[in-house]
Amino acid sequence: MSSARLEGKTIIVTGGGSGIGETAGKLFAQHGAQVVLADINPGAAERVAKEIDAEGGTAFAVGVDVTNLADNEAMIEATVEKFGKIDGIYVNAGVPGGHTAHGITAEEWQHVIAVNLTGAFYSAKAAVPVFLKQGHGNILFQASICATSGIKGTVSYSASKAGVVGLTYQMAIEYADQGIRVNSLSPGTTPTPFVQKLYTERAAIRGTTAEGDLERTAGSYPMKRLGTTEEIANLALFMLSDESSFITGADIPVDGGFSAG
Repeated sequence: MSSARLEGKTIIVTGGGSGIGETAGKLFAQHGAQVVLADINPGAAERVAKEIDAEGGTAFAVGVDVTNLADNEAMIEATVEKFGKIDGIYVNAGVPGGHTAHGITAEEWQHVIAVNLTGAFYSAKAAVPVFLKQGHGNILFQASICATSGIKGTVSYSASKAGVVGLTYQMAIEYADQGIRVNSLSPGTTPTPFVQKLYTERAAIRGTTAEGDLERTAGSYPMKRLGTTEEIANLALFMLSDESSFITGADIPVDGGFSAG
């Protein structure tokens, strides 16, 4: 176990069964947190929890459909029942979304908004009453560089993540004097399983390869590479620790300089 920067804290990670959520959950446990891995795929969350337990950490898995408010409330209730409190929630669950405004279907639009924006709001909303009762809490949303940059073929995803950033600002102001901090991270392209799947699907349509398309995307970043799940998780660790205690209402890019271009 490494230095315990989250010692004694209980942290929920939505979308904790894969990608950034999995990496973050494992890192939080290494730093002393009791981690709740929440995922629409309970089996994936359970796998990660078992891996954390095997390494000497403490983890608990729950199934959650973030688009359902009752599911989010049940996630919060289960966490309090298991650990007695919640110190922070990493609202990470999300889905990719492509297409142009004229090409996307109503169903595709609604699905992406439901998961990425409404789902993020429901997860945070469910946690707030516990935070208010405790007198402290920490909400960390997963946004994206797409929230503030126009990127072709991402109409639903960009709109959903822009909403998350707006939600970050509003909730930070709403609860700053009640001991609740609210921030968001805006990663650049990170080759998680979801992103790999999206690039593979796009490549099949374009007649290219996912590997080649990812290389071209990497070339558009000032640092000429893509980020890693570990780099995103390390910043999440800082934001959910007491080291960032005077930061609220911030959207922080983790994008190799993309947003500065």
